[in-house]
Amino acid sequence: MSKCQVVELGPDTVGFSLGDRVMALVTGGGYADLCVCPAATAMRVPEALSWVAAAGVCETFLTAFQLLHIVGQVC
Repeated sequence: MSKCQVVELGPDTVGFSLGDRVMALVTGGGYADLCVCPAATAMRVPEALSWVAAAGVCETFLTAFQLLHIVGQVC
């Protein structure tokens, strides 16, 4: 198994396949070899994106989203 990939799917999961490279926004942070998360919190990691770059995507996205939509009330 490589760094973070789908190793099992729930019965109603759509949009992901076994072996997909993924990252997820996990409450409290995620530091484990395996985790279970809702598909809605998972995102595919493009092959062109390194794991180092991918590590910052979830937190950066959430921070920008909260500032624009919740604090700034944009949209």
